[in-house]
Amino acid sequence: GGTDIDEFRKLQAAGKVLVVDVRDPQSYANGHIPGSINVPLGDHEQAEHFNKLKAEKRPIVTYCA
Repeated sequence: GGTDIDEFRKLQAAGKVLVVDVRDPQSYANGHIPGSINVPLGDHEQAEHFNKLKAEKRPIVTYCA
């Protein structure tokens, strides 16, 4: 078995997970995992984002670093 990060990379490469960056937009702009979307914690539009995410069928992976 591989590490969790190896498994994550395989799933992401195959498009089998949705990656969500929960940092502020500036941090996201400075660098993020390719293919990830930005849904900042505390964003006033967060509820709208979550409604979209609820419809997502793939597993969702969030990160903040």
